[in-house]
Amino acid sequence: MVTGLVRILGTFSIFSFFSVNLIGTPFAVNWGQMFAIAAAILISLLNYIGVKKAGEFQLVFTVLKVAIILGIVAVCFSGMGNAPGGDGATSRVRSRARRAESPDSWRRWWPRCGPTTDGMI
Repeated sequence: MVTGLVRILGTFSIFSFFSVNLIGTPFAVNWGQMFAIAAAILISLLNYIGVKKAGEFQLVFTVLKVAIILGIVAVCFSGMGNAPGGDGATSRVRSRARRAESPDSWRRWWPRCGPTTDGMI
């Protein structure tokens, strides 16, 4: 990526010094190669900082989400979620369950069902 950047920038007259050798011995290194190395280091540092900040951001919000879930669970199991004045919804559910268990409770809901005088259901 950075070598392509150096090649494109090298075509402009202001960056014509990219082809001039910086070091001649033991191997040739030109300004364009040094610019590419510096650009790669800069991009790597920016990526490192971004990943580190994103990781911190994600950690903070994950801890907050877990705390909210634990708070909801604590409220549910502590009994603070009941309506004031007695058992709340629990007593209504229990009384309905008791009525539903009575032997003739089905007649309330389906009065025309059941045995008839002619023996047919």
